[in-house]
Amino acid sequence: MSLEGINDFPPPPLMAVNALGYDVTKDLRTADEDRVSSGSSITSSYDDVEEKGVDVVNGPPPNLPAFLTPAYNALKAMQRFLGFHKAYNIPLWIIFGGAMTAFCISRMPYYNKTFMLDHIGLQNWYWFHQQPYRFGLYFHLATALPGGVLVPLQFVPAIRYKNIMIHRIIGYYCIFMIVLACAGGFTLARRVLSGDPAGDMHTIILGATPLFELLMAWINIKRLQIDEHRKWMLRAWCTMGAIVSTRLIFQVAPKYIDKVGTYSITYSCDNVLFDAGGNSTLLGELFPACLTAPDLKTFFVAVPANSRTGGILGYVATLRLSYTLCNWLKLTENLIAAGFISVRAEVYIHLTAAESERLRIVSYHKQLERGFKHPGSAGITADRIGDAHWTPPVVGALPNRV
Repeated sequence: MSLEGINDFPPPPLMAVNALGYDVTKDLRTADEDRVSSGSSITSSYDDVEEKGVDVVNGPPPNLPAFLTPAYNALKAMQRFLGFHKAYNIPLWIIFGGAMTAFCISRMPYYNKTFMLDHIGLQNWYWFHQQPYRFGLYFHLATALPGGVLVPLQFVPAIRYKNIMIHRIIGYYCIFMIVLACAGGFTLARRVLSGDPAGDMHTIILGATPLFELLMAWINIKRLQIDEHRKWMLRAWCTMGAIVSTRLIFQVAPKYIDKVGTYSITYSCDNVLFDAGGNSTLLGELFPACLTAPDLKTFFVAVPANSRTGGILGYVATLRLSYTLCNWLKLTENLIAAGFISVRAEVYIHLTAAESERLRIVSYHKQLERGFKHPGSAGITADRIGDAHWTPPVVGALPNRV
């Protein structure tokens, strides 16, 4: 089907209904208005429709107190500026996108070597002052933080609808930086705080999961399956946002371990000596067996996780033991609450089913224009293997954006 063939379709009625029953109450612009010079795909007539039927600057509700009217008007003005068509998207974007951006900006002083060594914590010094772990840490920070700062822009409708090229450039940049950041994180996996296999495996899974989700998003957008691309991108960035909730939990977990006071963790004598500032006399007083050890790096002692009796070593032990505990608590948060990880993404995806359907119709028309074998399901969609097969919409029918 050529671009000129679009004009052969009968004009869409003012009131059309697609396969899932979404009413369309607005006129679509003609293909001549929306045709692009490259002629490679249909753009505006399906994926950049003027939302004439959606007024995002409605007057305040009649029962709204007068003192809240300025705030309501400001919210609506921001909603129109950013391009959102549902008011609940604004606080979601500010809270979760703002948390990601604020966290990345707050960590940028770590680019300074002196600042990082002063603030990274004694529990990390022993391994991160050695190679390749020091390079892995620098590389991880240098790539993850710039990518994380720009991510919220990918979820601003005004950018996606009015300048898709900016959306694509930022998207590829963020994906490239996160892939590099995960590579740097994998070099640190063996030397996470806990020092046990559970902590090591968590670090690997935490890096591999968003890489898989980004791969699925990339495959779907290459197949013009825009609705699935949106879902996988939401999942990927929510998974990476898990680091924020982990940091919040990490503020509490060491206090719990320290209060119990009966936990302990194994240290090599060389690690104890390093944390003790190289004071071999103190090492001999605390752990006499280390003085007769044939190799300080391979001889291990149990350090109590109790700052009251163990001093600075006991405090560091509480921090190291907290790592795996925090990750388990974060997993529990993911399973039972709408936290920062996939539950939040899945809840949002299910709440915006109309937007997913709209994007699937956009995908259908784009894939039909390109001559794909299964338009509407050319990407990785559930109906390719399941029993709920998707039905193409009425020509021209397009649900409202959310």
